[in-house]
Amino acid sequence: MIKKFSKSKVGQTIIAVLIAFVIKTLSNTIRWKTFDHKYKLEALNETEPIIVVFWHERIAVMSKIWPLDKPLAMLQSPHSDGQLIAKAINMLGFQTVWGSTNRNAAGGIIGLIKKAKKGVSIGITPDGPRGPALVCSQGPVAVAKTCGDKDISNRMVNIKFLASKKLG
Repeated sequence: MIKKFSKSKVGQTIIAVLIAFVIKTLSNTIRWKTFDHKYKLEALNETEPIIVVFWHERIAVMSKIWPLDKPLAMLQSPHSDGQLIAKAINMLGFQTVWGSTNRNAAGGIIGLIKKAKKGVSIGITPDGPRGPALVCSQGPVAVAKTCGDKDISNRMVNIKFLASKKLG
């Protein structure tokens, strides 16, 4: 019954609202420390689109570090879990492009390239939900190579410079 509810449109919407609420609440209440990675901070201030690489374990900090006045399109799996996460991140102000390694990979890359050409930065989680964790797939490199814009391939940044400040 719970599985059926979580796969329904109403269930997915309710769960997505809860996920977005938890992410926003935690990102606003945790004390964050920015490590001295000046080039990464500069990349976030770029006026042109960049490719942002978020490891799966760091997706939740997107809403804290990404300036919401800059559009960001995240590559999402069309699987039901990906659709759930897409609803949550859309509520946080991010766009979605559908595609994954196993489902519509070419369509995902084409969608990302179209977004980049419209001035939208691209977000990719290159380690995939099945792992291996923190091992980059060829996805971001393939997107950078096929963008046709030499500059965007030089504007790839790995978001790894925020950590919660330990209390006590």
